[in-house]
Amino acid sequence: MKDETYYLVQMVKGTDNSYDETSQPRTLLKTTDKKEALDFYKTLPEWIALEEPETDLKGREKYESPVVIEVFSDTRTMIRG
Repeated sequence: MKDETYYLVQMVKGTDNSYDETSQPRTLLKTTDKKEALDFYKTLPEWIALEEPETDLKGREKYESPVVIEVFSDTRTMIRG
């Protein structure tokens, strides 16, 4: 079996200061092509408002923003964008 790295383009919830690690990200694209992932990421808005407004513990409003996650065959991950 060939070890393969793949890329996820996801929308993650957070604030200007951090990502909400307790919320489930929305996966928009899964691919083994890094260029495809980065090109798709570039088409997405910098952030979008949540349908149901939420705030963090300090009262800062949360929103969704895109990220590119690189997932290595040994299960390591790295945020690319």
